[in-house]
Amino acid sequence: MTLTKGCLVLLDLQNEFLSPGGSFPINKESRGFLDKLPDLTAAFRASGQPIFWIRSEYANEFGEVENCHETIIRTGTHSSKVPCCEKGTTGAEFPDNVVSLIATSDPVADSVVITKAWFSAFKKTSLLAELRERKITELYIGGLLTNVCVNATALDARDLGFEVTLVEDCLGWRKRLSHVRALEEMLKHGVQMVSSSDLNTKRSEVTKFPQLFYVNGSIPS
Repeated sequence: MTLTKGCLVLLDLQNEFLSPGGSFPINKESRGFLDKLPDLTAAFRASGQPIFWIRSEYANEFGEVENCHETIIRTGTHSSKVPCCEKGTTGAEFPDNVVSLIATSDPVADSVVITKAWFSAFKKTSLLAELRERKITELYIGGLLTNVCVNATALDARDLGFEVTLVEDCLGWRKRLSHVRALEEMLKHGVQMVSSSDLNTKRSEVTKFPQLFYVNGSIPS
């Protein structure tokens, strides 16, 4: 029986953002985090923690949206003339290297993919129920985009009573300024930060290691 009550949440690792041919590719300066994911996921797996991958498919209905940016992020979904992560498209799929990470487990235990249709991974998904069932109290969040889905998910998690820590060197972004401002906003709400190397060095400390969740489908800004 595992003692730890943590989990890792990875957001939006889809072709739409990770492929140069996607509609909303992340900035090349932020792509370095992809090389850290194999060690990070291996560390969590070595601790015997369940892994949850969360992806997004947006309805892409273009219409009126709230004027308040925070409201858009916390409660919104993709609304643009340019579709994003549309169901059945290449952009909505995981790239091959992410598919390999999902499949790399011996055995594949508690590896769950959850699909969302909103920026927050908690809105109208089974994520909260999955966390409650496993008695998770701490979330470690990585993925993209920092100022959209990472932001919305982290703040919702705080509101729901979870301890939230960002894996700060495993975040993807399109605009550095938006990335920095989002980090500042999340820190104000009690979100903490840690590096992937610090997590990796603790792989033998079972009580320190979270489960791994994948959340896919953030929108650019």
